[in-house]
Amino acid sequence: MEETSGVKKLLWKKWWFWGVIIVLLIAFASGGDDKTDTTSNNNVSGSKATVSTPVDKPDNSFKSGMYKVGSDIPAGEYVLATNAGGYFAVTSDSSGSFESILANDNFSNRSIVTVSDGQYLELKGCKAYPFAEAPAIDKSGGVLESGMYKVGIDIPAGEYKVESDGGYIEVSSSSNHNLDSITTNDNFEGTKYITVSDGQYLKVNNVKIHLNS
Repeated sequence: MEETSGVKKLLWKKWWFWGVIIVLLIAFASGGDDKTDTTSNNNVSGSKATVSTPVDKPDNSFKSGMYKVGSDIPAGEYVLATNAGGYFAVTSDSSGSFESILANDNFSNRSIVTVSDGQYLELKGCKAYPFAEAPAIDKSGGVLESGMYKVGIDIPAGEYKVESDGGYIEVSSSSNHNLDSITTNDNFEGTKYITVSDGQYLKVNNVKIHLNS
């Protein structure tokens, strides 16, 4: 009976030993998995921290001054913008003589002008923007104030009701501001209607253009 009891004690000790080994192996395996998960989480966290910074568009406008076309500014069409009233002149040379003036104008809000290589563009109280980079026109009120607008781009072709207590309206075929480019013009009071086509220019001074008429 005593020998049998001794055998049972040895068997019990042997199973206990292997049980401890199995528990340690499981704990070691679990610890390795936790380490892998932590590394993975760190990688994900690192990727979320990458933030792209938006790049501001450069301001390609030209402020008040005199510019030689082809040297200081490229030839092409420009939108002139002013807050308080502006003036521009296109001249054939830099002599400052009256005879050198090819086109000039005093304007409110905005105008449009085309210049060629070798000419000079003088700006006072305004900025010149390449046409494609000009500030957007606010049409939310359904009315456009004094300014010059390119038909087919700034405003759709069609018939418009215009209103003034004493103003000027002009439709032209180009933005050269030559007398030959004027299709029709008028000084008027009250209301009238004007029809414009794609490619033309509508210039108004002290006149309201109703967009939804």
